[in-house]
Amino acid sequence: MIKLGLKNYFKSFRFFFVPLGALSLGIVAGLSIAIPMIWAAIKAFVSGVAELMGQLTWDWGAVKDVLIAELESFNWADLDGVAQQVTGDGYLGDLLIRCAEAALGDTSSIQASFEELVSKTVGTISLALIFAVVLSVIGALVGYFVTSSQIRNAVAKRSFWRGLLASLADAVIKVTLLVFAVWLIGKLQKYAILAFLLVVILYGAISFFEAYLVHGIKKVPFSEVMNLKNFFALTLLTLIEFVIAALMVAFVYKIGNQVIGAYVAYSIFVITIICVQLNAEAYVKSLADMDRAAPPDPAAIAAAYSELAPGTRVVKEETPDLPAAEQSTAEESPAEPSEDPDEKA
Repeated sequence: MIKLGLKNYFKSFRFFFVPLGALSLGIVAGLSIAIPMIWAAIKAFVSGVAELMGQLTWDWGAVKDVLIAELESFNWADLDGVAQQVTGDGYLGDLLIRCAEAALGDTSSIQASFEELVSKTVGTISLALIFAVVLSVIGALVGYFVTSSQIRNAVAKRSFWRGLLASLADAVIKVTLLVFAVWLIGKLQKYAILAFLLVVILYGAISFFEAYLVHGIKKVPFSEVMNLKNFFALTLLTLIEFVIAALMVAFVYKIGNQVIGAYVAYSIFVITIICVQLNAEAYVKSLADMDRAAPPDPAAIAAAYSELAPGTRVVKEETPDLPAAEQSTAEESPAEPSEDPDEKA
């Protein structure tokens, strides 16, 4: 089973660009909405400030100094920290207020109107970012399900209705198992490793049972599927595939950067998770296919033939074993006519 699982795993990387394409489409769709919204919000903010300031001159040099100082304050080696800081509560509003104070000096006379304008601008920008994130997540989910469908058709295809019922049952059972796992590990903290191993074995048993119902019932003996050897083999195969995925992601991070690493890691782990979920099904389906492809039984063929033609018998003539030279001479020389004793007399 491990050999079959690894073979399917590496073959599934031909779909590597399917989840990336869906994710990219989601990101592009999100940015196509977010960028115009953010740009319109900034233009409205500048126009609103100009109306409030009347004839006052906006000092762009002071604004530039504030923005440069802010950019220099970021720790660019930690992109996650920068993203959390920029998207943090009140950051954009505080930055806009500091820019305005640097450009306009004393703004106490128009403080209330200015704060309302800042709040509206920040709300629009936040909404645009939410659109971008939501569409990116939708693209990631679509990429996962499309890739799952493609890999399933390649390694463990099943009918639509049977697949739908199996998916619903799988969702209920796996969520129940997850809740049970959290409860068990919480109760047995001193034996957390043992509890985790028990949960993994239960997961393997459930996966094989579902695979047997979908692909193996009436085709494969139950004991050939549901046994401890298969459960442990599935656990080992899962561990091997996750280790391979982690090594590939680490290699990409090493030769690239965080953005490329996260982008590629998404596709690698999507394929890995899908293959882990389908390993049991692919194995049981291979057993069922081997059973269907078994050679016909000669006794069964003879019995069927006798039922169709009960009065006939098939007799196979056997030739005695002769040396090759004698056999060819016997075949080539014509039979000599027998002599009549009366003619001799």
